[in-house]
Amino acid sequence: AWRFDSPRVLSAQMELLDRNLPYAFVISALAALLTGLICSRVLLLPGAWNWAWATCGMSMLCLSVRQALPKPTDRSKVLIYAHMVRLLAGLSGVCWGAFGVLLLDQPNPMSIAIVLCVTAGINSGGLAVFAPSWPVAVTYWLTNIVPVMAVLLRSRDELSMMMGVAVTLYLIAMTVFSYFGSRGALRAIELGFENEGLVLRLRDQTQRALDARQVAEQALAEAEEANRAKTVFLASASHDLRQPLHAMGLFLNALARADLPGRQRELLEQAQASAQATGEMLNTLMDFSKVDAGVVKPQMQPFALQPMLRKLEREMAPLAEEKGLAFRMRDTSVILHADPSLVEMILRNLVLNAIRYTERGAVLMACRRRGARAVVEVWD
Repeated sequence: AWRFDSPRVLSAQMELLDRNLPYAFVISALAALLTGLICSRVLLLPGAWNWAWATCGMSMLCLSVRQALPKPTDRSKVLIYAHMVRLLAGLSGVCWGAFGVLLLDQPNPMSIAIVLCVTAGINSGGLAVFAPSWPVAVTYWLTNIVPVMAVLLRSRDELSMMMGVAVTLYLIAMTVFSYFGSRGALRAIELGFENEGLVLRLRDQTQRALDARQVAEQALAEAEEANRAKTVFLASASHDLRQPLHAMGLFLNALARADLPGRQRELLEQAQASAQATGEMLNTLMDFSKVDAGVVKPQMQPFALQPMLRKLEREMAPLAEEKGLAFRMRDTSVILHADPSLVEMILRNLVLNAIRYTERGAVLMACRRRGARAVVEVWD
């Protein structure tokens, strides 16, 4: 009940308490003046006004001291603030405890009733004000209630002694209530700290995710730009790259018409085959780079697939026979909706790859229906 919590928790407790502290001192001063008026007019107690003005002055002094205290949010000085607030609460409690000692007229039941009512009311208000900090609350209860309780218990009057027991039970109840109230406030503060930590972690994770997303988007943009530059370059350079290959083909054809020995003829044929393969790979690369670069736009239209398959069969069958492969094609009546030139380019490359990398057996070109779609396949 005497030890304060850690500076972090104590700062939050004092911040809650500080919100109501000025109003508590102002209300205490007004309540003292009203109580002094009632006691002087109803009970005709001569010292009521003296006590009222002294209590009012003490409340205003406490209010002024509170204004000069460091902010409860300053954790380096919050312990000083807490000790001073406990001192102010004790001084206020002493003033109201003195009310019962000085103005209690034990033979007069009306006096006992007024003192107990005022004490109960003031302490109930103090429960709401000092609940966030149990050490401050206990200081207020003890200085406020114990003097009245002691006066009543020391009396030989049966009614006063019964009221003293009642005040004792009231003190115990207020202490228990203030304890659980302070524990509830402490739990709420701890939950606030946990929520603050979760918010900070969530904000940090969100920021890191946004940063990672920005980096990824930038990297993706750079990759797309590099790929676009590559495809545009290849599409633009296709003519320049084909020129030396075309010239090489002309020179090789000129050599083929010359009378060459057997070994040189064999080397010439190998060179022609390499030049042809290089030209095919370059043509394939250029065609697909044009499509990727957006130079070639698909021209969608309906067309029969069978004539295209026949054309490819006439072109590719001799190449397959030269390698000792069987070339087969299944007839079809399917009508496709696509770009005929791009479909032919894709099929030609597939068939050329099949012939190039198949050592024995056969190459099959066919079309299968799949509902509203057609699947054109090349098997080797």
